[in-house]
This record gives sequence, structure tokens and C-alpha cells, in this order.
Amino acid sequence: MIVVTVGVLCTGLSQAWATSDAEERLKDAQNSLEHAQDELAHSTQALADATAAYQAAMARLPAAEATLATAQQGLAAAEHELEVARGEVAAARAADEAAAQKLAEAERKVADQIAKIDDVTERIDGKRASISQVAVEAYTRGVGADLASLTILMQADTMDELAARAAASTSVLTAENSIMSALKDDRAELANERVVLEDLEAAAEVARQEAAATLQATEQREREAEAARAAAQAASDAAAAAKAEVDQLVAARD
Repeated sequence: MIVVTVGVLCTGLSQAWATSDAEERLKDAQNSLEHAQDELAHSTQALADATAAYQAAMARLPAAEATLATAQQGLAAAEHELEVARGEVAAARAADEAAAQKLAEAERKVADQIAKIDDVTERIDGKRASISQVAVEAYTRGVGADLASLTILMQADTMDELAARAAASTSVLTAENSIMSALKDDRAELANERVVLEDLEAAAEVARQEAAATLQATEQREREAEAARAAAQAASDAAAAAKAEVDQLVAARD
């Protein structure tokens, strides 16, 4: 009787322990399921977020590519404009140098002409000195000049002396007239040369000023072209960065 009772008790305890263990396993399973459901929910949300980001990136991609292409075209145009401006600057500098050389040549011609004037003046002074007596006579002759000349001729003792004095008088008068005529011609020629050279110098100065103004304007254009290129480069860099960001988002989705 005692043995039967103990057996019954053992059987009851075993059943109780088995029930408790099953409940514990069930509880653990439920907890695991809930955890898995939470992770699935998080994964689903992450997938949805990633999908939305991908779709947004794909939507932005055409605009980013178009912006980049436009910026690159603008950069190429700005670089071409800069090269053209630099070529114009080089040409303007060459023109300025040519104008400066032209001005220097005109100034050398003026100096040469002044030396020529001095030389002619000295030559005329020498001729005047060599016939100083003729010059004195030319300035002292008055109303009775012809009578005085006739008196000189009348003082000749022979026909040969008369002829010699007449020839000498004629030679003196001819020399005087020749000197005065040459002096007049030289002065007229040199005055004309001075006018011509002054005109050349003025024209060369105008050319130099025009070349300098052209150079200044062209250098300003070069600065503007460089600024435009810098702006185009910045726009291209920004567009490239935006395109790279979109590409990165697309790559992350893939």
C-alpha cells in the first residue's frame, strides 16, 4: 500500500515537472518569435527607407547629369573664351610695342632733322663769313647804290681794269643773290621738314595712345574671361559633386 502511494506521488511530480518545462519552452519560443517579428519589422522599414532613397536618387539622377553636362559645356566655353582673350592680349601688346618703336623712330628723325638744321645754319654762316664784305655792302647800299657802283667802274684806268671791275662787281652781286636764294630755299625746306616730322611724331603718339588703350581694354577682357572661367569651374565642380552623391546612393542600393 505504501509502495503504491509512493509510485503515484512520483508519477504526479513527474507530470508536474514536465508541464512546467513545456510551459517554459513555449514562453521562450514566444519570446523568440516576438524578437524575430521585431527584427523583421525593422528590416522591412529599412528596406522601405532604402527603396525610397533609391527611387529618390534615381529621380534626381537625370537632372544631376543634365546639370553636370551644362556646367561642363559652360566650362569649355569659358576656357575657349579665355584662350581667345589671351591671344588678343598678345596681339595688343605687340601692337603697343610696334607703336612705341614707331614713336621712337619719329623722335630719332626729329633729332636728325634738328642736326641737319644746325648743319645748314652753320654752312650758311660760313658762307656769310667768307663774303662778309658782300654782306656789308648789301646792308649798307642805299638809294645811290647804282651810282656808287658806277663810280667804282669809272675809276678804272684801262678797259681791261674796267672789265675786271665790272666782272668782280657782277660776281659779288651774283654770289650775294645766290647765297640769299639758297638761304631762302634752305629755310623753306627745313621748315617744311619740321612740319612733316611734327606730323609724323603726332601720328606716332596717337598710335601709341590707341595701342595702349587697346591693350588696357584687352587686359580687362582677359580678367573678365578668367573670372568667368573660375565661375564655370566652380559650377562644374558643384555639379560633379552632386552627380557623385547621386551615383553613391544608386551604388548603395545596388
